[in-house]
Amino acid sequence: MKSATIFAVGVLSLAGCTSSSTSDLVDTMNEDTTLTFSVGGTATQASITWLTDGFGTSQETSASVPWTKTETYKSGTMGVNINAQNAGGGTITCKITDASGKVLAQNESSGDYAVVSCAVG
Repeated sequence: MKSATIFAVGVLSLAGCTSSSTSDLVDTMNEDTTLTFSVGGTATQASITWLTDGFGTSQETSASVPWTKTETYKSGTMGVNINAQNAGGGTITCKITDASGKVLAQNESSGDYAVVSCAVG
């Protein structure tokens, strides 16, 4: 049996993410902001970790895919991210959108126990 490793949450790395202007998010984060995190792809289960308000973290293991979570961040938040690892093979995707539905970051990864990350800020 293969073991899955969950990667630590980081807020400064934007590597591998497709992002619209992160300055838009930084400007928006000067007031309370609602963001939606999404995980999709051909994977059916994933371990998902995301940054919560106040630089806390939250995690769901064995989450069903597709998965979404909406979080509200208070003014002054510097950045947010999500990491997801599929529970086997297939493709796994992540996306962060604002309240209007604008995509702020998205990414895709595939393979056995693949990890995908999206970050803005």
